[in-house]
Amino acid sequence: MGGLAEFELVEGDDGKTVLTLSGPYLVSSVGAIDQDLRALEGPIERIDLSDVSEIDTVGAWLACSVASHHDAEITGASDRAEVKFDNINRKGSYSSMGAYGQSKLAQV
Repeated sequence: MGGLAEFELVEGDDGKTVLTLSGPYLVSSVGAIDQDLRALEGPIERIDLSDVSEIDTVGAWLACSVASHHDAEITGASDRAEVKFDNINRKGSYSSMGAYGQSKLAQV
């Protein structure tokens, strides 16, 4: 994990594609992978944030954007991440920044 934002596409137990995010998802760390995440193709059913060590509004917005583009559910979000997602969706800043709609945050 370390100080870099990372991601990996894996097959979940149910056979569906899961995008696992790991490391810090902060304004200072996501720039290196932003374009790679946006370029992912194919169906992604779920985005797992369980291994995200830190997240700020920019990291949450990136996760929301990718989730919305793939109509994927977000799982494993920390309490801090859930607050960020709520703020993004409530303030409308998500759609006003060119994203594809609101994210689906899994209710646990």
